[in-house]
Amino acid sequence: MKLSFMAALLFGGICFAQNNTDTSLYMKADKISYLTDIGSESGDLYNTIGHHGPAVENEWMALRIYFSDKVAIDVYNKAKKGLELKAAHWYPTPAQQKEGWGADYYKVASTVGLGGVKLWDGEKLVSLNPVTLYRCLGNAS
Repeated sequence: MKLSFMAALLFGGICFAQNNTDTSLYMKADKISYLTDIGSESGDLYNTIGHHGPAVENEWMALRIYFSDKVAIDVYNKAKKGLELKAAHWYPTPAQQKEGWGADYYKVASTVGLGGVKLWDGEKLVSLNPVTLYRCLGNAS
């Protein structure tokens, strides 16, 4: 319960506390065209999506959700106010970092990162698999 409340508070703060927000979703092969939805026949989007999953940013930070079995939430830290993801694609150059741009300072592993996403089946936690979820949603329509 506490974790859910903290997550809602964090995401609510990102979405509503700042007036200047942006989203970032693109395919690695095309860093210019930003998308509102994606799909894949194989379901393997982790290696084909830019920064491995969708991201949302405000002027002070950004979050991304890994589209892999980790389903981890990662943080992009910023040293100065502004929107950067459309130009930095989550990985700013050394020159951009010298200019004060933010960076991805945390390694998402099995125990490190902002958190992960789990589902509740009414009795226990269930790991979310974006590939399986996509296939279920894709077959449902």
